[in-house]
Amino acid sequence: TIKNPEAASPGISSYDKVDKVEVIDPQTAKITLKSVYAPFINVLVSSIVPSHVLKDIPLKELEKNAFGTDPAKAVTNGPWKWTEWKQKQYLSFEKDANYWAKDVNDVNIDKVVYKIYADQNTNVQAIIKGDIDMVSGIPVTQVEAVKAKGLNVLLAPGPLYEYMSFNFNKMNWGGKESPFAGEKTRQAIAYALNRQGILDNVLKGTGKALNAPFLPGTWADPGADAVTYNYDVEKSKALLAEDGWVADPKTGILAKNGQKFEFELQYNAGNSRREAVSAVIQDNLKAVGIVATPKAIDFSSWIEQNINPGKFQAILLSWSLNSPDPDAESIFSSKYFPPNGQNSGWYNNPTLDKLWVDGYSTTDQEKRKEIYKQVAQQISTNLPYVFLYQYGTPEVLGPRVKYAAEDAPVAALAYGYFFGINKWWVEDSK
Repeated sequence: TIKNPEAASPGISSYDKVDKVEVIDPQTAKITLKSVYAPFINVLVSSIVPSHVLKDIPLKELEKNAFGTDPAKAVTNGPWKWTEWKQKQYLSFEKDANYWAKDVNDVNIDKVVYKIYADQNTNVQAIIKGDIDMVSGIPVTQVEAVKAKGLNVLLAPGPLYEYMSFNFNKMNWGGKESPFAGEKTRQAIAYALNRQGILDNVLKGTGKALNAPFLPGTWADPGADAVTYNYDVEKSKALLAEDGWVADPKTGILAKNGQKFEFELQYNAGNSRREAVSAVIQDNLKAVGIVATPKAIDFSSWIEQNINPGKFQAILLSWSLNSPDPDAESIFSSKYFPPNGQNSGWYNNPTLDKLWVDGYSTTDQEKRKEIYKQVAQQISTNLPYVFLYQYGTPEVLGPRVKYAAEDAPVAALAYGYFFGINKWWVEDSK
């Protein structure tokens, strides 16, 4: 299903390396790859599609199939089973007596209700009032206020990085060349952004500057091999001038070949961090003659109408580096333009395309490490994105939630806020 182009799956880049799948017995399958693909064992750490439920459903009808919306038709394998979904309000999960693990009776919580709120600030008010017991991803601007209420706040830089992506497709620029086409222009934008100021004033010290799409501290971390762009307005202006941009003597706005340097910067509505960061970006770029106009869009429609088809001028978004493997071909390779992958900015760099392939074509980690150093040098020089910072999502737990130290949620991991939940218990406050 994933390999079928009609499915338009973002995972196609990982599974197009599969040559064939053979059924050995009811519990065993043999997968043969076309060639060496080092990250494949990590690719397999994903949900299994229930063939007995979906095998006869045409691909074009899968998205509308009740399997994904009706709990009665869903297949689950965790300690809780999905029992109810009130759209835009909540999802309910109840303890599953048929859970395969032997310690199912040790699961203390009988029911988990996942409530849905319109924005992050509403989440915060809900936990302060005691309406809910846990919140993931509160705004960093609210951390101190929540701590003042005596609530348990967990915070650590996590495997997430925020970026501003450029779009290079002429369709988004009225058929004209993207103003981001020049490498010096992209570098100038990187120098124009006060990343440390964002870390200090928006993230309040809860993030770290990042220069390439590799998780710091891991074997593929390029360290000093990635180019660092420290805040330097004068250097930014010089690079823009070298790339042919000229400031209007009255407005100060840059232009080249009759095209003003103006663009729309999209982000998801309700995300207070991105709202604040987009305002900083707007202000920083104004100082060098670039007009950036932030625009908040409803997340679900944004993904469907803008991100997936690559219809935007610039976006503020993030990726998770939760996978233990550094391969990111599906995000940056020209093989994976929409709808066949996640290179939604239509970035094209043949040198980098080859390096991604080289990086996963050997299982020798030391050889891979050297290749990813080259990737880091190339990507941080050519800049499909401005890599902004690594960040975590502050987690808050109310006073009813109890757990042993070894079962504590892990704020430094994506979705780590649920780690150990099968061992937690709830005590009603008196």
